Amino acid sequence: MNPLVQGVNSFDFHMEAIFMPPLALYSTYFLITRRWRIYYPILLLTLGTIEFAPIPMALLGLYYVITNIRRKRELAHGVLTMVISIAVLLIAL
Repeated sequence: MNPLVQGVNSFDFHMEAIFMPPLALYSTYFLITRRWRIYYPILLLTLGTIEFAPIPMALLGLYYVITNIRRKRELAHGVLTMVISIAVLLIAL
């Protein structure tokens, strides 16, 4: 194992170091594969891990809007992701 990764696991044990990356990756996967029933609960779990988690999740929603600009029905999920993320960010601040 990489010594830098081992150092994070051994000394800087924080919940966000363990839960934020996998949940963010699962959110990205379920968004891209359009599995909405699983995506939104995972998104909420991701937003609940740390205070700055809404920022990359809002950018994920923006990415989804930009990549699916021609599909009008798909835009709602990207916009909803951004709205939920910004609302959670305002609550966290």
